[in-house]
Amino acid sequence: MDELGASYALDDLHVENLRRNGFVHLKGVFSQNLLAFFREPLARIVDAESQQLPPLAERDAYGRAFAQIMNVWTRHEHVRDFILNRKTAEIATRLLRCSGVRMWHDQALYKEAGGGATPWHCDQFYWPLSSDAAITAWIPLQDTPVERGGLQFAAGSHRRDYGRDRSIESQGNEEIAAAIDADGLEVVAEDFALGDVSFHLGWTFHRALANPGAQPRAAMTMIYIDRDMRVAEPRNAFQVNDQETWAPGCAVGEPIASAINPVLFPMDWSESLSTVSRD
Repeated sequence: MDELGASYALDDLHVENLRRNGFVHLKGVFSQNLLAFFREPLARIVDAESQQLPPLAERDAYGRAFAQIMNVWTRHEHVRDFILNRKTAEIATRLLRCSGVRMWHDQALYKEAGGGATPWHCDQFYWPLSSDAAITAWIPLQDTPVERGGLQFAAGSHRRDYGRDRSIESQGNEEIAAAIDADGLEVVAEDFALGDVSFHLGWTFHRALANPGAQPRAAMTMIYIDRDMRVAEPRNAFQVNDQETWAPGCAVGEPIASAINPVLFPMDWSESLSTVSRD
């Protein structure tokens, strides 16, 4: 398990791609053996904790997109080292160019066999955060071609204002697709090999196709925030819920520093990459 604490060879081009496009696809972050080691216990957790879900055919469009289990690390010690690993936390810190990151929360996202498409959305709609220094690591647990639910990103969409008031459950997400098309933004759709990890910013629009295969498309995600992040005044009911759930006991204006928001990586920028603008 030494690789969970090893550093990835992140370079200035990766940081620049994240700044410009709102996401970056990193090759070979983890070994296939390590991901295979954690894949089965995570699958058992998702299976056990999603038993209350209705059959796929009886769910709404959002429910058909995936089964999601959150903050797995707080309940399942045998996968905790993976979820709280230093490697992706360090990558997140370097990409955000901050002094360190905390856990916001994790999500196991399993697009079941026959599961539906995930519509265009941006994650930060849900988060009552005082800045945009938030980033998600998306770790597929098998080879994941685009046609089996690999993530797709609208490059540069984190710089646009449209769709920021829409949840993933909203009707009318096709309007976001139309705006992306009208804006001429490139939709980047790439296959993911087992071991690849993508990182995307909170306002970056992304989607995934349905899973027509016979096996689930399994992914583990960790959402990281600047270690100095504070709670912002919630702008919608989802953000009220997220404040209560993911920053318990933290009032508006206070640092997000509850027991479930541990600092996972500190950074001394005297040993950092060369300066890259974050404008």
